[in-house]
Amino acid sequence: MGSITVKKTVNYPTDIAWSLISDYANIYKFHPMLTNSFINHGSAACGIGAERTCQMPAGMNLVEQVIDWQEGESYTVRITSTNMPIKTAQATIGVRAINTDKSLLHFKINYQVKFGILGKIMDILMMRWMFRIMISMLLNSLAKAIARTSIAANPI
Repeated sequence: MGSITVKKTVNYPTDIAWSLISDYANIYKFHPMLTNSFINHGSAACGIGAERTCQMPAGMNLVEQVIDWQEGESYTVRITSTNMPIKTAQATIGVRAINTDKSLLHFKINYQVKFGILGKIMDILMMRWMFRIMISMLLNSLAKAIARTSIAANPI
């Protein structure tokens, strides 16, 4: 099973970051790999059990369900369905205060690829570095969204 963790420090308080992270249906607004995301019919908007669909270019999709929700801090999702070469995966996204004006964004994914030994080779040669790049892009994009939100909330 693969495991990747990426962290990024931002010079903003946690409440601004959490307001974006916790908008569960709308992760596509700051996730650069998503073209759309939405809450699935009959699902709660957030919290344990909430389920969303994330759409990516080229017809790649995944359905995620929240399995842990720590209000103001993080949530963890389990991928329940995907056409990506992933057998199982769970990911945590969150924010932690460093001080009153600085926060640590973090994202961790644990995953298992499909296709047995071929999948393991594919993971070593390609998927690990792709996940690391994608997660770094996600946190960089989130940091930019936090900055825009902060400026909009506190105009000079």
